[in-house]
Amino acid sequence: VGAYSHSKGHKVFRDEVAAWLTERDGFEADPDDIFLTDGASAAVKMVMQLAVRGPEDGVLLPIPQYPLYSATMTLLGGQSVGYYLDEEAGWGIDIKELERAV
Repeated sequence: VGAYSHSKGHKVFRDEVAAWLTERDGFEADPDDIFLTDGASAAVKMVMQLAVRGPEDGVLLPIPQYPLYSATMTLLGGQSVGYYLDEEAGWGIDIKELERAV
C-alpha cells in the first residue's frame, strides 16, 4: 500500500504482453525482458538517454525523421548522424546510404 509500481510496469500486464508476443511470433517471450512505457516517444527517449553520454556518441537518424530524435540528441549533446530514406522504395533503407553516413 502506498508503494511505487515496478519500473518495468506491473507484472500482470507484462505477462499479458509476453503471451500475446509468444502467440504472434511463435517463440517464447519473457515478461522479465519487457519494459512498458507510456508510449513510443518515452521509450525512444529513455533508450537514447542510456546510450548517449556526450559529444563523442552519435546515433544514426533517418531523414525524414520524427523530431523527437534530433531534439533528444541536442539535449543530450550527442551527434546526429543523418541518413536518407528511399522514398521510391516505400521509405526503405539503402545500405549504400547507411555506409555513406558512417
